[in-house]
Amino acid sequence: MEKIISPYQTAYVSRRLINDNTIMAHEIIHSMKRKEGQSDFNPSGGIRQGDTLSPYLFILSMEWFSRTMVEAHHSKSIQGISVARGAPPINHLLFADDCLIFTHANLTSVNNLLQVLQDFSSPFGQVINFDKSSILFSNNMDPVVCDSLSNILGIQPMSKNEKYLGYPLIIGRSKVKAFEDIQVAFERRLGNWQGTTIHQAGRSTMVKAVLNSIPMYQMSTFKMPKKILKKLDSIQRKFWWGFKSNKGFNLIAWKNMCLSKDLGGLAFRDLEMMNHALLAKLAWGICHNSDNLLGQLLQAKYHKNEDFLHLHGEISNSSWVWKGIELVFSIVQQHYFMEVNNGRSTRIWRDKWIIGLNETVEPKHTSHYQFLFVSELIRTDTNDWDTRLLNILFSPKNVERISIMEISVSEEDILRWSPAKDGVFSVKSTYNKLMERRVFNQAAICTIPKVVWKVLWKMKLPHIVKFFIWKCLKNSVPTRIRLAQFNYLDDHHCSIYNLVESIPIQSGSQTTSARDDTTLTLFLDASFDYSTNDCGIGMVLCNFAGEISSVKGSYAARVKVPETGECMAVMEALSWIRDKNILKIHIAADAETVVKSITTEEVYVNWVNRKMIRRIKSILSSFSLWSVTHFKRDSNLLADRVSKRIRRLKQSLEESYYSVICIDTFLEKFNAPPAI
Repeated sequence: MEKIISPYQTAYVSRRLINDNTIMAHEIIHSMKRKEGQSDFNPSGGIRQGDTLSPYLFILSMEWFSRTMVEAHHSKSIQGISVARGAPPINHLLFADDCLIFTHANLTSVNNLLQVLQDFSSPFGQVINFDKSSILFSNNMDPVVCDSLSNILGIQPMSKNEKYLGYPLIIGRSKVKAFEDIQVAFERRLGNWQGTTIHQAGRSTMVKAVLNSIPMYQMSTFKMPKKILKKLDSIQRKFWWGFKSNKGFNLIAWKNMCLSKDLGGLAFRDLEMMNHALLAKLAWGICHNSDNLLGQLLQAKYHKNEDFLHLHGEISNSSWVWKGIELVFSIVQQHYFMEVNNGRSTRIWRDKWIIGLNETVEPKHTSHYQFLFVSELIRTDTNDWDTRLLNILFSPKNVERISIMEISVSEEDILRWSPAKDGVFSVKSTYNKLMERRVFNQAAICTIPKVVWKVLWKMKLPHIVKFFIWKCLKNSVPTRIRLAQFNYLDDHHCSIYNLVESIPIQSGSQTTSARDDTTLTLFLDASFDYSTNDCGIGMVLCNFAGEISSVKGSYAARVKVPETGECMAVMEALSWIRDKNILKIHIAADAETVVKSITTEEVYVNWVNRKMIRRIKSILSSFSLWSVTHFKRDSNLLADRVSKRIRRLKQSLEESYYSVICIDTFLEKFNAPPAI
């Protein structure tokens, strides 16, 4: 559909979003405020609905109108509006049959527009509803001319509260007033739900399922004023604690209740962080699809000579929409990563592309700036890295990092989102990343282990009971002594026994392929040190009876994450057993995500390690019989002992036994206490 439907239509077409139209409309209206003789016309019509083909009827019937309007612009009969020099001129925007028309405010344009609308209505049987339409003129238009053109069209002037696709179309100086409808929706939705009979477990569901979701649509396009967000938080907080009036006390800070349940929170959404995450999705889409109509418009208006991914500095006198997008560009720039394949789209000195280096790389000499793209670092004859050039341009450490990176010159470079495991942008991963600092601070002061919270919420108990236990653990039961801390009560003695109240709180701490007796089993494990990024790989080769024949340990430095070490362990193990001419092998490892990625079509590892998984599968295909099984660490102690010793010693070793040894003998040889 995207190939035959014009770019001005955003309804029911893949990879086109409803807020694209909203943003373009706001940018055009923002530009109209500084230009002369232009108008915005907002008509609406309808097609009979109910048929399963209704969405396609919408866009196909409106396609004739769209193409006619494009032709009218080219013939200069209904000229569109350009927001800046070099920007694509736009004379209409469509979402299904909701239409915005932009043109010059003169008699010729108005008459031509009426003719197009009449030609459209006759064959398609659609009549424009002028009663639901409105018109907006530039601020410096002559009022007499405005009235005359409005009368010819039979359309009323646009009010300041006009909505387009549910968004405010005109945002004045008071941003709070522009979005006050969200607060009204909050209060209206609560209505009679303020009763004290609703338990806090039920209120939690109400907050998450209803209140948290109300502002999401608006927040996906606009930066919400902080005053509005604070008011929304206040409404949610008072409702959850059961306040009927403005008086009451909060025993737990609302921001701490927005933390995950694993950290003692209730997983309510932090609206400010969610607003930033949703705007980051918008900014990511602009960076990822900068060649679409919206990207062309924004680039021409704000940054003609710079791509969105490398923007710096703020633009003065910009629209409110752009201010919100501009706010989160720093988030996108901080967490994007380029997956290098042919290197043609990745800039050497401006992009983050070296795995293991979460920042751009600096050249050793200013003359090295002459090299622009990563493709210049790849030899065309071998389709591999140009080692000689790498040693000239980069430090030895970065040369080592680049050299082990897998590349596929037949594929294009891919823009990846590093907080997401699969590298694909998601609001969830962005929100979690933005909450990370608060989570870190809370984890540092939390006295109750995560396991306690996990066990609590998994207990098969009524929600009311689990919430009471939660409140006890959080010391938020409104006892007299707790209320006295808020100066709510002067006397914190028990009214029955006349004793000081207190709350004692105590917290406690595969599938397997068929194998015969000629198949060997390889126990495999990787040990990782977060403080040094050292990795030790342990491999123990056993026969069918479980007797050990060979042991190998490999040491690797500067490994980014444990999962990468586990993938490297499988690669190292396959290389080792292939050198031994072993054709039937069963591998037992405790890295569940790596095992699942190898044995299924789905890929569960981080996108950085996907090429290694692809290569592992290719190597395994050369074996006559193979299987990979996930073992729990308790069942894989042999390889675990070797990997930890190798990591501690920081050296590799290999031992082969001409006569098999039993497990006890092996453990005696590796009786050094395991590294922590």
